[in-house]
Amino acid sequence: MLKKRLKFRSKWAVLYEDLNPKHTVNLWYNIFFITRRLLYVETSFTFEQFPCQQIQILLYMNLFNNIYIQGVKPMKSLVLNKLEIYNDILVFYVTLHFFFFTDLVPDLETQYLYGYSCICLVGLGIFFDLLYIFGKNFLILRLILIKYFRLLKQMIKKYFRK
Repeated sequence: MLKKRLKFRSKWAVLYEDLNPKHTVNLWYNIFFITRRLLYVETSFTFEQFPCQQIQILLYMNLFNNIYIQGVKPMKSLVLNKLEIYNDILVFYVTLHFFFFTDLVPDLETQYLYGYSCICLVGLGIFFDLLYIFGKNFLILRLILIKYFRLLKQMIKKYFRK
């Protein structure tokens, strides 16, 4: 039984490693995530002639996903849940910017300004995601350095005691 469990974990643990397994609803997060991505693609092909309806459908999908994430909090840590909520809100605002690139805003200069705003939002999202990644890796690197520093200290003490 233990071998089966370990074999299962070695194959599939990556799919749910950051998810909180206390509730079954949390484990559905990846399925919702992939389904949402597929619906993005399907929406762009199905409503090719109706860009405003495409954007509205994307906004509703983002809104429902945000409600799911904030209600269920599928991640193990509070920081990951907040980062996921932040990223989802950012996607929502970037999707809102898509309205400004339709015929609703006829002035090209205004569209360029909204384009720069959209680029800034995406850059802000990338910045905070990288900040989280570097912070997490810094903590791991710090622990590794502390471990080897203590090991080196013990080796030096042993060497000089002889």
